[in-house]
Amino acid sequence: MKDKRNEVLAKSLVNYSVSLQPGETIMIEIKGKETLELAKEIIKEVTRVGGVPFWYYSDESCNGTGSPTPPRPSSHPSARFISAS
Repeated sequence: MKDKRNEVLAKSLVNYSVSLQPGETIMIEIKGKETLELAKEIIKEVTRVGGVPFWYYSDESCNGTGSPTPPRPSSHPSARFISAS
């Protein structure tokens, strides 16, 4: 079942915290399966406002060491960054 709070938080992050403008690029880091629903809402909102979402997903439970896998840096010089963790 969808949690409406994720949609509200995504809109707040994209439109208020980041103030993403049409054509801007944003990097979204997603850590763990628990954050996937929020990340999907963020990606939807970024797309809705005309932004370009790039995302990276890592799940520490899959790498065998329990330590996080570092995200790959965005190659776009003006990319913004949101971490859903």
